[in-house]
Amino acid sequence: MTVLARMKWKLRAIMADRKISIHELAEQANFSASTITRWRKVDEMPKISGPEMDRLCDALKCEDIDLIGKGKFQ
Repeated sequence: MTVLARMKWKLRAIMADRKISIHELAEQANFSASTITRWRKVDEMPKISGPEMDRLCDALKCEDIDLIGKGKFQ
């Protein structure tokens, strides 16, 4: 049986570093504020599509590796 690694999710830290609010990010990345709030609360990478990740990274001016971190979620 294969166990999939859970990835770290660093949206909260990147938003703090960029000093961007939930509403600003939602508007810039074309997501609802409730989606950003939900994603911001978790430490494990949520299910997110490639295009959604691209929009998030474009709005945050970061790479996907910045959001998911390095290594496995512990």
